[in-house]
Amino acid sequence: MNLMNYFDFSANNIIGMCVSLFMLIAICIWAQSFRKKTRNIIGNRNKFFIFSIILIVVSVLSLLKYGVNYGLDFTGGTIVEVGFQNNVTAEQIREALIKINPSYSEAVIQLEKKDSSEPGPTKCLIRVREVISAKGVASDKPNEESI
Repeated sequence: MNLMNYFDFSANNIIGMCVSLFMLIAICIWAQSFRKKTRNIIGNRNKFFIFSIILIVVSVLSLLKYGVNYGLDFTGGTIVEVGFQNNVTAEQIREALIKINPSYSEAVIQLEKKDSSEPGPTKCLIRVREVISAKGVASDKPNEESI
């Protein structure tokens, strides 16, 4: 291990501790300002009710407009992390997946953002709704082989 790696690590720790100490002092000074003033929270409850109702209405409208985007935990399926030696596009990956199984046309493909000038492999995440077993056969439900 290089000595500079230890120095970088310790320098980051020292900077982090200084920032934490500064924030602790700032929060303590800020908190002291609350002792000097009295707040009439109950008297302003109508303002808080109106603010809460506005937040609830915005949340419900957002749910109605955009819907709920269920993740892999709720929809089921498989997520695979793949690395490529050459730069590839999402379209190239999708074409290869469709050749394997036409139902993979709906796969979600996320490529790692990377400059084309950077050498090295390209990484991507592929999410499909079907569960892929260890043998590579797609099925609707998981079984012992896919775990």
